[in-house]
Amino acid sequence: MEKKFEIVDTTADVGLKVYGKDREEFIKNLLESFYYLCFDKKIENIEDIADKKGYLIEDFDVFVYELLKDLIFYLYAKRVIFRLVELVNSKAVFSLFKSNEDIEIEIKAITKHNFYVLEKDNLIEGNFIFDV
Repeated sequence: MEKKFEIVDTTADVGLKVYGKDREEFIKNLLESFYYLCFDKKIENIEDIADKKGYLIEDFDVFVYELLKDLIFYLYAKRVIFRLVELVNSKAVFSLFKSNEDIEIEIKAITKHNFYVLEKDNLIEGNFIFDV
C-alpha cells in the first residue's frame, strides 16, 4: 500500500505531508490525516447531521488551503467533521458529521509557511504546517 500521509514535527508547530494518486484520493487522505492529527487516531464515532457543503475548485492549492481553514473552524467551533461525497470537474461536495470524539490537539490555524500542493504525473503531494 502506498503512503497516504506523514505527520511531521516542526518547532512549536505540527505538519502533515499528504499524498494521493489523483485529486479525490488526495482530498480523502487530507481529511483522514487532519482528523488523525486532531484525534490521535482514525475517527469512527460520528453521526450524520445531513448537511452538505460545496466548493468550487478553480485553483486546487487555493481550494486546499480554504478547505483546511474550514476544517479547523468547523471542528473547533461546531464539533463537525467533513467526509468527501463527490468530486466532479470543478466542484467538491462534502457531508458534515457531528463528532463525539475527544480532541487531542488544538490546531489554531493553517499557516502558509512551507505550504504547497504539487500535481505531477500520477501523484499529488501536499505539505501543511499548522499553528498549535
